[in-house]
Amino acid sequence: MVWQTCYRLLNHREDAFDCYQETFFAAFRVAQAQPIDDWSSFLACLATRRAMDQLRKRYRSRRQSLSIDTIAELSGEVDGPIHEARANELLERVLCWFSLN
Repeated sequence: MVWQTCYRLLNHREDAFDCYQETFFAAFRVAQAQPIDDWSSFLACLATRRAMDQLRKRYRSRRQSLSIDTIAELSGEVDGPIHEARANELLERVLCWFSLN
C-alpha cells in the first residue's frame, strides 16, 4: 500500500523508492516515541506526506533550472524596439524574482 501510494503520486520509480524508505524510517521513529493505533492509516498518511514533499522538491528544482540563456533567447525572438524593451523588462523581473527566491 505504501509503495502504491508513493508511486501513484510521484510516477517515478526512483523517487517512489526514496519516498518508500523515508516513510518507513519516519514510521519507525514515531513508533519508538508513541504507540500507533492504526498502522494502515498512519503509513498511508506518512507516504502521502513524503510524496508531496518529493513533488515540491521536484517542482522547485525544475523552476530553478530554467536557464537564463533560454529566457534571453525568448526575449530576442521579438520584433520591433517596443517588444524588445518589454521583453528586456520581463527578463529583469524574472532574474530579480529568482535572486529573491
